[in-house]
Amino acid sequence: MDIKIAQKVAEVLKAVGHPARLQIIEVLEKQELTVGRIEGLIHYPQAVISRHLSIMKDKGILECRREGTSVF
Repeated sequence: MDIKIAQKVAEVLKAVGHPARLQIIEVLEKQELTVGRIEGLIHYPQAVISRHLSIMKDKGILECRREGTSVF
């Protein structure tokens, strides 16, 4: 494996290597959700979920889209 690919894979694994992030990924596999809906499913505070989503978005693991005032 090329070193650049290995580094990218390691970054992704590190980014998802947190219990909250794994739970977020699990609920998002089934459907698009807003932060408020995720909060109701995994019982972490909204600020914590938003931070984890931001980290995963920065690493290219998740994407988001806006629909009116909601972000999915």
